[in-house]
Amino acid sequence: MWTGTNTGPSPLPDGSVLPPTGEKLTIPGFSVFEYRGDELVARRTYWDQVPGMMQLGVVAPVQQST
Repeated sequence: MWTGTNTGPSPLPDGSVLPPTGEKLTIPGFSVFEYRGDELVARRTYWDQVPGMMQLGVVAPVQQST
């Protein structure tokens, strides 16, 4: 989990920009580290953007059907 505060503008997929909100965010994600011997040769980081967008109020929470 990554945590932080939205202190800067965030570009949105439609080309608009969300101004800083000051909201605290918690976003799930992970990093993959690739080594050759003792040398780090690559790092890739992946995160789920939807929870962060929901916390900022950009997208509505997903409704679960029963």
